Amino acid sequence: MKRLIYFSMAALLALVAISCKKEKKPGIPSVKTLEPTEIEANSACLNAWLDFADVNWGGLNYGFIWGTAEDTEGTYVEGKGIFTESGAYWAEITGLIPETEYWFKAYMEIDGQPYIGEILHFTTKLPLVTSAPGWLELPEVFKVDGFEFFCHDGTLNGKKIRNWSFYWDYDNRVSKWVAYPLYKSIFAGASRTDEWGYDPLLPGARQQNVSGGYKEGNNGWYMRGQQLPSADRAGFELNSTTFFSTNIVPQNSDFSGGLWMDLEGKVRSWAGQSDTCYVVSGCITKGAQYYVIDRSSEKVTVPTAFFKAVLCYSQATTIGTDGFCSIAFLFDHEEYSESGKSSLKVNKNMSISVKALEDALGYRLFVNLDNAIGEEKATAVKTENPQNNNWWWK
Repeated sequence: MKRLIYFSMAALLALVAISCKKEKKPGIPSVKTLEPTEIEANSACLNAWLDFADVNWGGLNYGFIWGTAEDTEGTYVEGKGIFTESGAYWAEITGLIPETEYWFKAYMEIDGQPYIGEILHFTTKLPLVTSAPGWLELPEVFKVDGFEFFCHDGTLNGKKIRNWSFYWDYDNRVSKWVAYPLYKSIFAGASRTDEWGYDPLLPGARQQNVSGGYKEGNNGWYMRGQQLPSADRAGFELNSTTFFSTNIVPQNSDFSGGLWMDLEGKVRSWAGQSDTCYVVSGCITKGAQYYVIDRSSEKVTVPTAFFKAVLCYSQATTIGTDGFCSIAFLFDHEEYSESGKSSLKVNKNMSISVKALEDALGYRLFVNLDNAIGEEKATAVKTENPQNNNWWWK
């Protein structure tokens, strides 16, 4: 009798369980738009997550709707993914326009019923110039950003060498940056030629006329500063190129002859203790309000800040990573032109990592270091805090 009661109760519980399972109602399907990945100049990978919520479906479509306007119905692209009840899916879109903002949203349709995710956006990158040389001193060079890449060669001790490169800003009439190798034999015994003039690599009408110095603009007088210092190039031929207009920028005279000159001397001393130093010297014109007038009555933008990044290499050293170590500086032009700051000497507290400078600038420096020593080691070199490396301050 007891067995019969136990069996009846077990059967009853089983029936209740089956009944409950049958009565379970499915949830509401959903799709979530996720952040895009692998964003390049002409392509990107769109990502999403879908959840069927136990819905028995007959027909299923999933993908993305994307375009260049936030409210656009845009273009539909089918997604790819492997799942049974829920999971991630993605789609690669190509043929995008560089430096353009795109909007997208996840889209899923179950048996004709649409489900739409939130709208996200991203901006495509600028394309790199693949034909730029693989020199270690070079930053990123792009195909379409309003600037143009040039490089000068020269002769040293009867041999052809690379001298310096620059990234010309036609609108502001200054080089965004100047990059060059620095070693003992290229600067030993340097003396000024003062051969002020146009750069033969581009039309004079697109440059500054620096032949007689600047005239006052809307913030007084500025001197002709050099991004590649005259003292870094020995011999008439090489030194003369440092007076080309593409190497010249308007600088406050106290800053140029004070802190900036002291930094230039520091860089030469580091190069004298290394096999080679690779240097990027540049300026920032974003947000600039001041200008000077050149000798052709053209406006030349006064930069808001100046920077210098140095990558030193010594084969016979245990310092750094694979013989490389790096350091960077970023100076606000107006702040460090003030009395009391312009005459300061460079010290370790002013230095920052190359990675920190890259973050401030928005583009990569020493872009070819990855190929020389590998991405992981290059990252270690550029993220090292130079304030903790006594080699710079001995």
